[in-house]
Amino acid sequence: MWMKRSKQPVNRRLRRRQAGSVRQSAVPMSSRRARPPIAARLQAYWTIHLRTARETAARLIRLRHVSLLTALVIGLTLALPTGLYVLADNVQKLIPDWRADTQVSVFFKLRTPLMQVETRLQEWSGRGDVQRAELIAPDEGLAQLRGLPGFEAAIQALEENPLPAVVILWPQLEAGQDLQPLVDAVQRVAEVDRVQLDREWLERLQAVGILVERLARLMGFLFGLAVIMVVGNTIRMEVQNRRSEIEITKLVGGTDRFIQRPFLYAGIGYGLSGALVAWIIVQMSVWIMSGPVSRLAVLYQSDARLHGLGIAQVGLLILIGMVLGGVGAFWSVRRQIRQIEPT
Repeated sequence: MWMKRSKQPVNRRLRRRQAGSVRQSAVPMSSRRARPPIAARLQAYWTIHLRTARETAARLIRLRHVSLLTALVIGLTLALPTGLYVLADNVQKLIPDWRADTQVSVFFKLRTPLMQVETRLQEWSGRGDVQRAELIAPDEGLAQLRGLPGFEAAIQALEENPLPAVVILWPQLEAGQDLQPLVDAVQRVAEVDRVQLDREWLERLQAVGILVERLARLMGFLFGLAVIMVVGNTIRMEVQNRRSEIEITKLVGGTDRFIQRPFLYAGIGYGLSGALVAWIIVQMSVWIMSGPVSRLAVLYQSDARLHGLGIAQVGLLILIGMVLGGVGAFWSVRRQIRQIEPT
Protein backbone atom coordinates (compact mmCIF):
# COMPACT_ATOMS: atom_id res chain seq x y z
CA MET A 1 0.00 0.00 0.00
CA TRP A 2 2.80 2.27 0.87
CA MET A 3 4.61 1.38 -2.33
CA LYS A 4 1.56 2.28 -4.43
CA ARG A 5 1.21 5.71 -2.76
CA SER A 6 4.90 6.50 -3.35
CA LYS A 7 4.73 5.58 -7.03
CA GLN A 8 1.77 7.83 -7.80
CA PRO A 9 3.63 11.20 -7.48
CA VAL A 10 6.51 9.82 -9.52
CA ASN A 11 4.18 8.72 -12.28
CA ARG A 12 2.54 12.17 -12.32
CA ARG A 13 5.92 13.88 -12.71
CA LEU A 14 6.88 11.54 -15.56
CA ARG A 15 3.62 12.21 -17.38
CA ARG A 16 4.12 16.00 -17.02
CA ARG A 17 7.63 15.79 -18.44
CA GLN A 18 6.46 13.68 -21.38
CA ALA A 19 3.61 16.11 -22.11
CA GLY A 20 6.00 19.06 -21.96
CA SER A 21 8.42 17.37 -24.35
CA VAL A 22 5.57 16.62 -26.74
CA ARG A 23 4.41 20.27 -26.67
CA GLN A 24 7.97 21.46 -27.22
CA SER A 25 8.47 19.10 -30.16
CA ALA A 26 5.20 20.32 -31.67
CA VAL A 27 6.55 23.90 -31.90
CA PRO A 28 8.17 24.51 -35.32
CA MET A 29 11.93 24.86 -35.47
CA SER A 30 11.63 28.26 -37.21
CA SER A 31 9.78 29.76 -34.20
CA ARG A 32 12.33 28.36 -31.72
CA ARG A 33 15.25 29.70 -33.72
CA ALA A 34 16.64 32.95 -32.31
CA ARG A 35 16.01 36.11 -34.32
CA PRO A 36 19.10 37.62 -35.94
CA PRO A 37 20.71 40.53 -34.08
CA ILE A 38 19.83 44.12 -34.90
CA ALA A 39 23.18 44.72 -36.61
CA ALA A 40 22.59 41.85 -39.03
CA ARG A 41 19.08 43.05 -39.84
CA LEU A 42 20.32 46.60 -40.46
CA GLN A 43 23.07 45.27 -42.69
CA ALA A 44 20.57 43.25 -44.70
CA TYR A 45 18.27 46.29 -44.92
CA TRP A 46 21.01 48.55 -46.27
CA THR A 47 22.24 45.83 -48.62
CA ILE A 48 18.79 45.54 -50.20
CA HIS A 49 18.45 49.29 -50.59
CA LEU A 50 21.94 49.72 -52.03
CA ARG A 51 21.30 46.96 -54.56
CA THR A 52 18.00 48.59 -55.55
CA ALA A 53 19.68 52.00 -55.88
CA ARG A 54 22.43 50.57 -58.10
CA GLU A 55 19.93 48.77 -60.31
CA THR A 56 17.81 51.93 -60.61
CA ALA A 57 20.85 54.04 -61.49
CA ALA A 58 21.85 51.52 -64.16
CA ARG A 59 18.33 51.61 -65.60
CA LEU A 60 18.33 55.44 -65.69
CA ILE A 61 21.65 55.35 -67.52
CA ARG A 62 20.29 52.87 -70.06
CA LEU A 63 17.31 55.18 -70.63
CA ARG A 64 19.56 58.23 -70.70
CA HIS A 65 17.52 60.12 -73.30
CA VAL A 66 14.37 60.08 -71.15
CA SER A 67 16.40 60.70 -68.00
CA LEU A 68 18.23 63.66 -69.54
CA LEU A 69 15.01 65.22 -70.83
CA THR A 70 13.34 64.87 -67.42
CA ALA A 71 16.40 66.32 -65.67
CA LEU A 72 16.42 69.32 -68.02
CA VAL A 73 12.73 70.01 -67.39
CA ILE A 74 13.22 69.79 -63.62
CA GLY A 75 16.41 71.87 -63.81
CA LEU A 76 14.72 74.67 -65.74
CA THR A 77 11.82 74.57 -63.28
CA LEU A 78 14.12 74.90 -60.26
CA ALA A 79 16.48 77.40 -61.87
CA LEU A 80 14.02 80.33 -61.88
CA PRO A 81 13.25 80.45 -58.12
CA THR A 82 16.89 79.66 -57.36
CA GLY A 83 18.02 82.55 -59.56
CA LEU A 84 15.59 84.91 -57.82
CA TYR A 85 16.95 83.76 -54.47
CA VAL A 86 20.52 84.45 -55.61
CA LEU A 87 19.47 87.93 -56.76
CA ALA A 88 17.79 88.70 -53.43
CA ASP A 89 20.79 87.35 -51.52
CA ASN A 90 23.18 89.58 -53.45
CA VAL A 91 21.01 92.63 -52.77
CA GLN A 92 20.92 91.84 -49.05
CA LYS A 93 24.71 91.47 -49.00
CA LEU A 94 25.17 94.87 -50.62
CA ILE A 95 22.95 96.74 -48.15
CA PRO A 96 25.23 96.48 -45.05
CA ASP A 97 28.20 97.85 -47.03
CA TRP A 98 26.19 100.73 -48.45
CA ARG A 99 24.55 101.48 -45.12
CA ALA A 100 27.98 102.51 -43.85
CA ASP A 101 27.93 105.39 -46.38
CA THR A 102 24.65 106.75 -45.03
CA GLN A 103 25.02 110.42 -44.18
CA VAL A 104 22.94 113.06 -42.43
CA SER A 105 23.62 116.45 -44.04
CA VAL A 106 22.83 119.39 -41.72
CA PHE A 107 22.50 122.76 -43.49
CA PHE A 108 22.80 125.79 -41.22
CA LYS A 109 21.12 129.10 -41.82
CA LEU A 110 23.03 131.71 -43.80
CA ARG A 111 25.38 133.97 -41.85
CA THR A 112 25.39 131.63 -38.85
CA PRO A 113 28.65 132.34 -36.92
CA LEU A 114 31.23 129.63 -37.48
CA MET A 115 31.86 129.36 -33.73
CA GLN A 116 28.24 128.32 -33.15
CA VAL A 117 28.52 125.74 -35.92
CA GLU A 118 31.69 124.31 -34.33
CA THR A 119 29.94 124.18 -30.96
CA ARG A 120 27.10 122.16 -32.46
CA LEU A 121 29.66 119.94 -34.20
CA GLN A 122 31.30 119.06 -30.88
CA GLU A 123 27.90 118.49 -29.29
CA TRP A 124 26.77 116.07 -31.99
CA SER A 125 30.11 114.26 -32.08
CA GLY A 126 29.56 113.25 -28.46
CA ARG A 127 26.28 111.48 -29.18
CA GLY A 128 26.21 107.71 -28.93
CA ASP A 129 24.40 107.31 -32.23
CA VAL A 130 26.95 109.38 -34.20
CA GLN A 131 30.10 107.68 -35.44
CA ARG A 132 31.88 110.82 -36.64
CA ALA A 133 31.08 114.33 -37.83
CA GLU A 134 32.73 116.70 -40.31
CA LEU A 135 32.33 120.43 -40.88
CA ILE A 136 32.31 121.97 -44.35
CA ALA A 137 32.72 125.72 -43.96
CA PRO A 138 31.14 128.06 -46.54
CA ASP A 139 34.53 128.97 -48.03
CA GLU A 140 35.52 125.32 -48.26
CA GLY A 141 32.25 124.42 -49.95
CA LEU A 142 32.70 127.25 -52.44
CA ALA A 143 36.21 126.03 -53.23
CA GLN A 144 34.90 122.51 -53.88
CA LEU A 145 32.20 123.90 -56.14
CA ARG A 146 34.74 125.99 -58.05
CA GLY A 147 36.72 122.85 -58.82
CA LEU A 148 33.81 121.29 -60.68
CA PRO A 149 33.82 121.81 -64.46
CA GLY A 150 31.41 124.48 -65.69
CA PHE A 151 30.95 126.28 -62.37
CA GLU A 152 34.03 128.51 -62.33
CA ALA A 153 32.55 131.32 -64.47
CA ALA A 154 29.29 131.34 -62.50
CA ILE A 155 31.10 131.51 -59.17
CA GLN A 156 33.26 134.43 -60.28
CA ALA A 157 30.10 136.39 -61.08
CA LEU A 158 28.87 136.08 -57.48
CA GLU A 159 29.38 139.07 -55.20
CA GLU A 160 29.29 137.04 -51.97
CA ASN A 161 29.37 133.40 -50.90
CA PRO A 162 25.80 132.05 -51.00
CA LEU A 163 26.66 128.69 -49.43
CA PRO A 164 25.82 127.91 -45.80
CA ALA A 165 27.91 125.94 -43.35
CA VAL A 166 27.24 122.21 -43.57
CA VAL A 167 27.89 119.47 -41.01
CA ILE A 168 28.03 115.87 -42.26
CA LEU A 169 27.08 113.24 -39.68
CA TRP A 170 27.87 109.52 -40.11
CA PRO A 171 25.43 107.59 -37.87
CA GLN A 172 26.48 104.62 -35.77
CA LEU A 173 24.38 102.10 -37.68
CA GLU A 174 23.15 98.85 -36.22
CA ALA A 175 20.74 96.24 -37.54
CA GLY A 176 17.22 97.60 -37.57
CA GLN A 177 18.22 101.01 -36.13
CA ASP A 178 15.94 103.94 -36.90
CA LEU A 179 17.69 107.22 -37.73
CA GLN A 180 14.61 109.37 -37.33
CA PRO A 181 15.34 110.28 -33.65
CA LEU A 182 18.75 111.66 -34.68
CA VAL A 183 17.21 113.65 -37.52
CA ASP A 184 14.52 115.07 -35.23
CA ALA A 185 17.06 116.06 -32.57
CA VAL A 186 19.22 117.89 -35.12
CA GLN A 187 16.22 119.53 -36.75
CA ARG A 188 15.13 121.11 -33.43
CA VAL A 189 18.33 123.19 -33.21
CA ALA A 190 17.55 126.87 -33.85
CA GLU A 191 20.51 127.50 -36.15
CA VAL A 192 19.65 124.57 -38.46
CA ASP A 193 17.82 125.38 -41.67
CA ARG A 194 17.36 121.90 -43.20
CA VAL A 195 18.35 118.28 -42.54
CA GLN A 196 18.79 115.80 -45.40
CA LEU A 197 19.03 112.05 -44.85
CA ASP A 198 20.92 110.49 -47.77
CA ARG A 199 19.45 107.01 -47.57
CA GLU A 200 16.14 107.08 -49.40
CA TRP A 201 17.67 105.23 -52.34
CA LEU A 202 19.01 102.61 -49.92
CA GLU A 203 15.57 102.08 -48.42
CA ARG A 204 14.16 101.62 -51.91
CA LEU A 205 16.86 99.07 -52.69
CA GLN A 206 16.12 97.21 -49.48
CA ALA A 207 12.40 97.17 -50.32
CA VAL A 208 13.22 95.75 -53.76
CA GLY A 209 15.37 93.06 -52.13
CA ILE A 210 12.55 92.04 -49.79
CA LEU A 211 10.12 91.94 -52.73
CA VAL A 212 12.45 89.73 -54.77
CA GLU A 213 12.99 87.41 -51.80
CA ARG A 214 9.26 86.94 -51.25
CA LEU A 215 8.75 86.43 -54.97
CA ALA A 216 11.46 83.75 -54.90
CA ARG A 217 9.67 81.94 -52.08
CA LEU A 218 6.33 82.08 -53.90
CA MET A 219 7.88 80.89 -57.16
CA GLY A 220 9.74 78.18 -55.29
CA PHE A 221 6.48 76.84 -53.85
CA LEU A 222 4.65 76.91 -57.18
CA PHE A 223 7.54 75.45 -59.17
CA GLY A 224 8.06 72.83 -56.47
CA LEU A 225 4.53 71.61 -57.15
CA ALA A 226 5.41 71.58 -60.85
CA VAL A 227 8.45 69.37 -60.15
CA ILE A 228 6.25 66.93 -58.21
CA MET A 229 3.84 66.75 -61.14
CA VAL A 230 6.64 66.25 -63.69
CA VAL A 231 8.22 63.42 -61.70
CA GLY A 232 4.82 61.88 -60.99
CA ASN A 233 3.91 61.83 -64.67
CA THR A 234 7.28 60.31 -65.61
CA ILE A 235 6.94 57.58 -62.98
CA ARG A 236 3.37 56.88 -64.11
CA MET A 237 4.59 56.17 -67.64
CA GLU A 238 7.36 53.91 -66.29
CA VAL A 239 4.83 51.94 -64.24
CA GLN A 240 2.63 51.46 -67.30
CA ASN A 241 5.62 50.31 -69.36
CA ARG A 242 6.52 47.72 -66.68
CA ARG A 243 2.97 46.59 -66.00
CA SER A 244 3.59 42.97 -67.02
CA GLU A 245 6.66 42.78 -64.79
CA ILE A 246 4.67 44.17 -61.85
CA GLU A 247 1.84 41.65 -62.39
CA ILE A 248 4.31 38.75 -62.39
CA THR A 249 6.00 40.07 -59.25
CA LYS A 250 2.66 40.31 -57.47
CA LEU A 251 1.74 36.82 -58.70
CA VAL A 252 4.80 35.27 -57.02
CA GLY A 253 4.15 37.12 -53.76
CA GLY A 254 5.93 40.45 -54.15
CA THR A 255 4.60 43.13 -51.83
CA ASP A 256 3.63 46.64 -52.90
CA ARG A 257 6.51 48.07 -50.86
CA PHE A 258 8.98 45.85 -52.69
CA ILE A 259 7.56 46.90 -56.08
CA GLN A 260 7.51 50.61 -55.19
CA ARG A 261 11.14 50.76 -54.07
CA PRO A 262 12.89 51.09 -57.49
CA PHE A 263 10.39 53.71 -58.64
CA LEU A 264 10.98 55.77 -55.50
CA TYR A 265 14.71 55.67 -56.13
CA ALA A 266 14.07 56.70 -59.74
CA GLY A 267 12.12 59.75 -58.55
CA ILE A 268 14.91 60.69 -56.14
CA GLY A 269 17.41 60.29 -58.99
CA TYR A 270 15.36 62.59 -61.22
CA GLY A 271 15.23 65.20 -58.47
CA LEU A 272 18.97 64.95 -57.83
CA SER A 273 19.90 65.31 -61.50
CA GLY A 274 17.40 68.16 -61.95
CA ALA A 275 18.87 70.04 -58.98
CA LEU A 276 22.37 69.69 -60.45
CA VAL A 277 21.12 71.03 -63.78
CA ALA A 278 19.51 74.00 -61.97
CA TRP A 279 22.78 74.72 -60.15
CA ILE A 280 24.72 74.68 -63.43
CA ILE A 281 22.20 77.05 -65.05
CA VAL A 282 22.35 79.49 -62.12
CA GLN A 283 26.15 79.42 -61.94
CA MET A 284 26.44 80.05 -65.69
CA SER A 285 24.02 82.97 -65.38
CA VAL A 286 26.07 84.44 -62.51
CA TRP A 287 29.27 84.03 -64.53
CA ILE A 288 27.71 85.75 -67.57
CA MET A 289 26.36 88.66 -65.50
CA SER A 290 29.47 89.16 -63.33
CA GLY A 291 31.25 91.34 -65.89
CA PRO A 292 28.44 93.88 -66.47
CA VAL A 293 27.68 94.05 -62.73
CA SER A 294 31.34 94.75 -61.92
CA ARG A 295 31.52 97.53 -64.51
CA LEU A 296 28.30 99.04 -63.15
CA ALA A 297 29.70 98.91 -59.60
CA VAL A 298 32.84 100.77 -60.71
CA LEU A 299 30.68 103.59 -62.09
CA TYR A 300 29.11 103.96 -58.65
CA GLN A 301 32.51 103.73 -56.91
CA SER A 302 31.71 100.38 -55.34
CA ASP A 303 33.53 97.06 -55.20
CA ALA A 304 30.33 95.02 -55.36
CA ARG A 305 30.61 91.57 -56.89
CA LEU A 306 27.94 89.09 -57.93
CA HIS A 307 28.00 85.93 -55.82
CA GLY A 308 26.58 82.55 -56.73
CA LEU A 309 25.42 79.69 -54.53
CA GLY A 310 27.62 78.59 -51.65
CA ILE A 311 28.34 74.99 -50.67
CA ALA A 312 25.56 74.91 -48.07
CA GLN A 313 23.10 76.45 -50.51
CA VAL A 314 24.00 73.91 -53.21
CA GLY A 315 23.50 71.12 -50.69
CA LEU A 316 20.10 72.54 -49.75
CA LEU A 317 19.12 72.78 -53.43
CA ILE A 318 20.08 69.14 -54.01
CA LEU A 319 18.18 68.06 -50.90
CA ILE A 320 15.07 69.96 -52.02
CA GLY A 321 15.29 68.39 -55.48
CA MET A 322 15.60 64.88 -54.03
CA VAL A 323 12.69 65.42 -51.64
CA LEU A 324 10.46 66.77 -54.40
CA GLY A 325 11.40 63.89 -56.68
CA GLY A 326 10.73 61.34 -53.94
CA VAL A 327 7.36 62.89 -53.08
CA GLY A 328 6.32 62.96 -56.74
CA ALA A 329 7.33 59.33 -57.25
CA PHE A 330 5.60 58.17 -54.06
CA TRP A 331 2.41 60.01 -54.94
CA SER A 332 2.29 58.46 -58.42
CA VAL A 333 3.54 54.91 -57.88
CA ARG A 334 1.41 54.27 -54.79
CA ARG A 335 -1.76 55.09 -56.71
CA GLN A 336 -0.74 53.18 -59.85
CA ILE A 337 0.41 49.96 -58.20
CA ARG A 338 -2.82 49.60 -56.22
CA GLN A 339 -4.72 49.48 -59.51
CA ILE A 340 -2.55 46.69 -60.96
CA GLU A 341 -3.62 43.16 -60.02
CA PRO A 342 -2.43 39.89 -61.60
CA THR A 343 -4.98 38.22 -63.87
